[in-house]
Amino acid sequence: MELIVTNRSKLKNKYGADGWEKIHKSLESYLDALDQAGIDANLFLVETSDPKEIKYNIRTLHDKHSAKYLLFLGGDDIIPFYCCPDKTTDKALDKHVFSDSYYVDFNEDGYEHCPEIAVGRLPDAGNTEELLLEQIQRAVSIHRSGGIPLVEQHAGFSAQSWENTSSNMYSRIDNTCKNFYLSPPLSLETSDIINADYFPSPGGILFFNLHGDRSQAIWRGERRLLDFPIQHPKLVDYKLLSQISLTNSVIFCEACHASAIHNNRTPTNSLALCALKQGAAAFFGSTVKSYAVTLKNSEPSGASGIDMLFFELIYQLCRIPGTRFGDALQNAKKRYIINNAYDEKNVLGLVLLGDPMLCFKPT
Repeated sequence: MELIVTNRSKLKNKYGADGWEKIHKSLESYLDALDQAGIDANLFLVETSDPKEIKYNIRTLHDKHSAKYLLFLGGDDIIPFYCCPDKTTDKALDKHVFSDSYYVDFNEDGYEHCPEIAVGRLPDAGNTEELLLEQIQRAVSIHRSGGIPLVEQHAGFSAQSWENTSSNMYSRIDNTCKNFYLSPPLSLETSDIINADYFPSPGGILFFNLHGDRSQAIWRGERRLLDFPIQHPKLVDYKLLSQISLTNSVIFCEACHASAIHNNRTPTNSLALCALKQGAAAFFGSTVKSYAVTLKNSEPSGASGIDMLFFELIYQLCRIPGTRFGDALQNAKKRYIINNAYDEKNVLGLVLLGDPMLCFKPT
């Protein structure tokens, strides 16, 4: 039996009894849709904010029900991210690594941090329950239709300095590399660099290998001269993303802090939440700073770091038919070899904002 976990008291306190009733009613439809798809799942309520207690409860449920999937309902203030120590030199800035997969890392003495269950999260945000309800209802529709139709229109955006790595990864999505853009030379201006016309029709895959920002909802490109960055033009912000229909799109984003939804973020100051609000079915990204080069004397060639995790993740989803989103992320983490604290942070911080039991519809 698969695990759907949330905190009823916190949701009721946040959205009132009526809000909770709407969420609970949607969950009944969701469980029914899972049953129709041949997935046995149930709702389990936790009434604690202590991550250690939550992890103990999850392990108990896993052992009892032989669960393969775990879905958290709610953001960090409903079910908190597990705060793991940041062992990198950026610990003064990030302070912790915010992780979902550490909840299902039952071998706590191990260094690999291999998740025992495929895990995802449907976050809430703002003063109403609407974002959470929209995600649940979207998952219901997808499960009842047999999966997400994989359309042929995709797009990729990369900093110019990461062209080789990004084009290799994007070719696993679309081997023609059509609609693959570098920044610059998209434009040498710092505004209006891209617009909604660069994005394909809803339902495609979007790939971003750009610079993120710790405090702003902005993704930037990069131009280098003699190995020195000389320009970081803004590519994507809330104003742009909020104009784009992303219904049933799947987003892979390597930007630092791409999935930073903690600290009461809303769709206006989190591009991940904005993407979900605009209809995205799944968003893969890191809650903290991510690192492409993690091996000594290595170059960002896809051989290490966050590049390698996404390389495997994209392969699992785009080249192995029927792979569920949570399985793809779990397998990418299990196959990744941790060499140092930067690798550890990449593995722990990479999360799925979406239903881990979703998959693309077989063609």
